Amino acid sequence: MKTIGVLGLGSIGLRHAKNLITLGHKVIGYDPDGARVSMLIDAGGQGMDPNYKVCEASEAVIIATPSQNHFTDMQETITSGKHIFVEKPIATTDPRALIELAHDKRLTIFVGNNLRFHVCVKQAKQMLGMGAIGNPIWASITVGQFTDKPTYLRDGVIFNWGAHEIDLALYLLGPAKVKNARVSPWLPHPHIPRQEVLADIALEHSGGICSTVHLDYVTRPEIRATTIVGDKGQLIIDLVNNWICLIDLDGKKTDMTLNNSWDANYLEEIKAFLDRIDGKQTLGASGEDGLRALEICLEVRKLAGL
Repeated sequence: MKTIGVLGLGSIGLRHAKNLITLGHKVIGYDPDGARVSMLIDAGGQGMDPNYKVCEASEAVIIATPSQNHFTDMQETITSGKHIFVEKPIATTDPRALIELAHDKRLTIFVGNNLRFHVCVKQAKQMLGMGAIGNPIWASITVGQFTDKPTYLRDGVIFNWGAHEIDLALYLLGPAKVKNARVSPWLPHPHIPRQEVLADIALEHSGGICSTVHLDYVTRPEIRATTIVGDKGQLIIDLVNNWICLIDLDGKKTDMTLNNSWDANYLEEIKAFLDRIDGKQTLGASGEDGLRALEICLEVRKLAGL
């Protein structure tokens, strides 16, 4: 049994805490909202205040605080000598020095890019590795999800959806740099406050593969789909409908609907983190992976003047 701290007990932090308790681990957590701490206690965890006490009392810490707090929370946790699971984005400013410090201290940094655990993504990764579409040439990645949450409850679309879908692009297609980007800082929509809500990003991956990533807060119903075109076929991935389709050069389609559960994905993710702490090779994003996705997010924001 491990003692795991959780900083931030919103929906995702509490989900991780409950999964850890289910797996038989001791969980202590902190959140400035006392009602959230009470929910942790009701689930079998222990509340503690403030952050540094959680770090000191834990073997590892999950950082599920607001994104702008990730850097300082990581700094505090690494200084305490504890392993980290940090939700995406890894930070909103460059955490390179913290990643290097963690490496020097032989501490794990695990980033919550949960799409890597989606069954369709795992299947696509395997098929690409087997050369099912030959050499990838270009790809289109889209996530359009309506939200009317107030700005204080969400990041702009680049840090929010982008941290996931950019990681997906890098995971499936390899390292990339930004070639161009278009960002709408706001849209005249009655239910969406003034915040960047739409972005289109053009990436160039190693080997000359081109991809585009579309992100928005306005699409209803939700779209979360990827098309990858290679010199021997096409691969289509639909994360909403848990569907994947392989199309060969003659147009023959081989498609499958897979059984994906987000609850199961999050449970697998937390197990992978615990195994990573123990020195095992596991699925999941590292601190370096999180940094590579963040660098693209920051570059897009810079191009947009944000």
